[in-house]
Amino acid sequence: MSKRVTTLTEVKDRAIAEKALRDSAMGFRSDGATIYITSGALAGATIDLTTGVVSGDDMTHSAASMGKLRQLYSEAKMRLMIANQGGSIQSTKTLSNGDIELLYQVG
Repeated sequence: MSKRVTTLTEVKDRAIAEKALRDSAMGFRSDGATIYITSGALAGATIDLTTGVVSGDDMTHSAASMGKLRQLYSEAKMRLMIANQGGSIQSTKTLSNGDIELLYQVG
């Protein structure tokens, strides 16, 4: 029997969350302050944009997939911040521990 699990995240910006989901090829639909993930590694999960809580099923939503969502959101957020400062990404590198390194230039 599965149970609902929740993870508190910083995922609260709709535009950034939707970009992260699109970039990771996860299907979703938005309704009010909730994003429903309809396909991909987190299919069936929901994101509450008011609180940042991601809810999913403990049988199919691993800590790794929840972590990947946080990583995708953080990367999309950084890319937006860099673009808003007039910067551009020079290179992207995935490190051996899974972190993503962005080399960028502003101005």
